[in-house]
Amino acid sequence: MKTLTQLNDELRSIPYIKIEGDEILQQRQQKEFNKNNKRAAFLKICIMYMERNPAQSVLEKDLARLQNKLYLINQGCNIPATEKPTKERSAFDTKSIKRYNDEAGVPLIKQQIKTLSFLLR
Repeated sequence: MKTLTQLNDELRSIPYIKIEGDEILQQRQQKEFNKNNKRAAFLKICIMYMERNPAQSVLEKDLARLQNKLYLINQGCNIPATEKPTKERSAFDTKSIKRYNDEAGVPLIKQQIKTLSFLLR
């Protein structure tokens, strides 16, 4: 399980990128800058979670609960959690499944699962 110290050290180790130079170099630097910002935001969320000193068993229970919730939501629209749209499935079905997932909060649940899995590593 990750500790608060490890997360803070990792956050401090993210380099600052100064964007300068020609256009191609600036595009590369911008991508790296955006990647670093996303990583920093993710680590800040993890730090806020770990500041509450949760027990490992609590994190594991939350992870299992969220995975079960995602499974049940996916059963509601009759697709497995890992299935990708196929050519046989029409665009309407894909759009309606996406709308169903958005209303059920699937993106947020997947983000929470990702965060808890990272913390438990």
